[in-house]
This record gives sequence, C-alpha cells and structure tokens, in this order.
Amino acid sequence: MYFILVLLIYLKGAYGCPLDCYCTSDDEYADGVLVDCENLGLDEIPFDIPAHVTTLLLNFNNIRGIESLQYYTNLRALELQHNYLTSIDGATLQSLPYLKILVLSENEIVRLPARPFRGLQYLEWVDLRGNQISSVNQHAFYKAHSINYLNLVDNEISEIPDGTFLPLTNYNLWLVLNNNSLTELPADISKMNGIQYLSISHNNLDYIAPQ
Repeated sequence: MYFILVLLIYLKGAYGCPLDCYCTSDDEYADGVLVDCENLGLDEIPFDIPAHVTTLLLNFNNIRGIESLQYYTNLRALELQHNYLTSIDGATLQSLPYLKILVLSENEIVRLPARPFRGLQYLEWVDLRGNQISSVNQHAFYKAHSINYLNLVDNEISEIPDGTFLPLTNYNLWLVLNNNSLTELPADISKMNGIQYLSISHNNLDYIAPQ
C-alpha cells in the first residue's frame, strides 16, 4: 500500500498541479515548485501536489491533518494558517528535513508537545500565533537550534517550564509571547545570550526579576 501511494504521488504530482491550485517555479529555491492552494475550502491536502514542491501554501482551508505531507521531503516552506489543526504532528514534520518556514497560526492547537521539531536542522521560522495553546512541554524545542523567529502571540499560555527555550541558541532570536496569561517568565531565560528581541506585552506579569 505504501508503494502504491508513493507511486501515485509521483505519477500525478511530478508534472501536474492539483485542481484549482496555482503552481509555478519557486524563485526562492532553485528547481523548486511553489504550490498555492489557499482559500479553496479544502478538507484534506490534495494528493497530487507536484513531487518536488518546495513552498506549499494551504492557508484558509478546513484541513485537520498533515500526515500525507511526509512524502514531500523537498519542502522548505509550509503554511497552514487558518485551518482546523488541533495538534502539531511531529512525526510528519520530522520527515521534512529541509523545512525552513512553518506557519501554523490561527488553528486550534492546544499544546506544544515534546520534540516536534527534532531533526529539523534548517528550521528558522515558526509561527504559532492565534491558537489555543495552554500547555508547553519542557522539551518542545529539543534540538531546534536553528529557529530564529518564534511567535506564540494570542494563545492561552500561563506557564513555561524552566529550560524550555534554552535549546534556542540562534544569536538572532526573536521571541514573541504577547497576549498570553503568563504570570512569570522561565527563570533561566537570562541565560539565553542569543535573544535579539523579546516581546511579552499583555500578559499577567506582576514582576520581572532583574538580570
């Protein structure tokens, strides 16, 4: 069954374009393909996406899962803003080794699990704003060293365990935590010498310890 599915993806997607989507060469990545399937009312990800897709835009649809993307290993940019995802599928993401940009904003994600970005050594941009995240695992960013932009604005986070952000060692890190329910910051955030920009407005912080 696995072989048949992979063969179908290759035969249907190597040169074609899904119905109602727009496909063109990807100016950002040599020999890449940009596929735009935004705002089409899709309940599922099309199975006939070009095999060499590098940028995939699936914003403003009704998609609830991304399991089928594990076969598109050339993906560099994945956008799924305004869909109905309830979780971060780490197993699928880890099958996309070249992923650089991940946009999952305005979904229904409720927690950041352990190690969803493990093995994504090129991942730089993670946008999770506007979800319903209330739980953050201490190992959520395990081996996510390359992230330089993390947006968690407009969630329901009240606590972030100590050590959660320490793997984020990029020296140009932008960390945006506005509009949550934080009462305190991780005590060891002062050890993060790479933070270039930290935004924490509109939380429930009464006191920030001097560093």
